[in-house]
Amino acid sequence: MKNLVIGILVVILVVVGYYTATTNLRLRLEGLEGKTEKVIRGDLTLPINATGSVRPALRVEIKSEASGEVIEIAREPGDRIRVGDLLIRLQKDDEQRSVDRASQDLAIAQARLETARIRLDLAKNSDLKNAQAQVDQLVPMVELAKFRMDKIEAIEKSLTSEEEILARRVEFARQDAQLDAAIANFEKAKLAIPLSEQSVIEAEAAHQAAQASLGDAKKRLQETDVTSPIDGVVADIKTQIGAVIQGGKTTFTGGTVLAVVIDMDQVLVEAEVDESDIGRVLEIAPPWARPGRESDLTMPASVEEALALVEHPPVVTVESFRDVEFTGIVQYIKPEPESRS
Repeated sequence: MKNLVIGILVVILVVVGYYTATTNLRLRLEGLEGKTEKVIRGDLTLPINATGSVRPALRVEIKSEASGEVIEIAREPGDRIRVGDLLIRLQKDDEQRSVDRASQDLAIAQARLETARIRLDLAKNSDLKNAQAQVDQLVPMVELAKFRMDKIEAIEKSLTSEEEILARRVEFARQDAQLDAAIANFEKAKLAIPLSEQSVIEAEAAHQAAQASLGDAKKRLQETDVTSPIDGVVADIKTQIGAVIQGGKTTFTGGTVLAVVIDMDQVLVEAEVDESDIGRVLEIAPPWARPGRESDLTMPASVEEALALVEHPPVVTVESFRDVEFTGIVQYIKPEPESRS
């Protein structure tokens, strides 16, 4: 009986040992078993890790040609804005006075121009014609005086007096002097024409300058309402209520930056690629991005047009949005490498 119990225990131990051994062995071998998948044809994706920065494609620093005190700030950083929307308003008093002065200067320039044109018309017509008429009138009178003088001098002295001969000579000299003066006046009248023409040219230039000054003054008056030149997002407001700014026309720096607006519809990724990966970047880069390209080979203005010309556009992911993929286009590859220690 004792031997039968021992035999049963041995059998149980063998069975338990076998079960334990086979189970543990199977669990350990499952991790070594491979998985099978159906073979398909497709592109091989090789990720490239790079460090860099992401910035908006368009960033506009907004200045104003007007000067004045800031009296209103209509937008705050983070606000979406459209072209022509008001950002900042300046006090208009100073620029309105500039418009008034420029209007007065234009009126004066207009009057001077009209005066110069009238003088030119007189020089070409009335003055010149009068001078010519005076010459034409004196020429026959001089000829007559000379004829009388020659005639009386040809008569025998016994038949005429010295006094009469002297009177004829004086009359001829007087008429001849008047003719010389008329001829000189005629030449002076002719010279007055180009001088009058030059005065008109100068007056026209002054009139145009006054018009331009008035146009600039009106433009600066309009720019007291500072608006956005693009659709985008207000990135920063660099002034405050009560601040007095100097316009771009009155400073060497081109004026004070009042606000920054960025276009977030398109962004630029500036990435530093390892030299071991640059070959793969060149393979997918379009012709306009590769170093050594022709100068007339440029990227299309529209990103959609550029993407249509690229067979394998790169897909970009960033750490901030790990689960989002952004389709991009290689715009430029810097031809000169940089060494990093």
